[in-house]
Amino acid sequence: MPIEFSCLDCGRISTQKRCPTHRRKRRRQRKVEGLTGERGSTRAGREARRRVLKAAEDPGGTPRCFYCPGEATVADHYVPLAKGGTDTEDNLVAACTRCNSEKGDQLPELFMAQRRRPSGGGGSISSREDRTPPGASPRKKAKSGKG
Repeated sequence: MPIEFSCLDCGRISTQKRCPTHRRKRRRQRKVEGLTGERGSTRAGREARRRVLKAAEDPGGTPRCFYCPGEATVADHYVPLAKGGTDTEDNLVAACTRCNSEKGDQLPELFMAQRRRPSGGGGSISSREDRTPPGASPRKKAKSGKG
């Protein structure tokens, strides 16, 4: 005899924690929130990544990396999924393969701080501090006190 549960949403008896109606509703809601775990494997995910790369194009038509001046080839999760980021277009930025690989699951602030530090070779890797991260309002540069 199968184990019976009371639906968490309506109390209806079911063989799972939610009745079929509420399972469908919850699945739809999680998809809207980007919490399905389907990541880039869906058509919508691929289209979102394409839109992110298109939006990052410079006047010459080449997509530019959010983290460095290189050519972007992939869409990176700004806040990694492993750190609580969502798999939505709002959390994607264009990135070159090198930056995407080096960033891994680091938070963007930590990654950018490491990029600004001089490397052992005596040089430093430039960063795109003028870029606005997803979901943030553009920062205005402070005016100097000279007048």
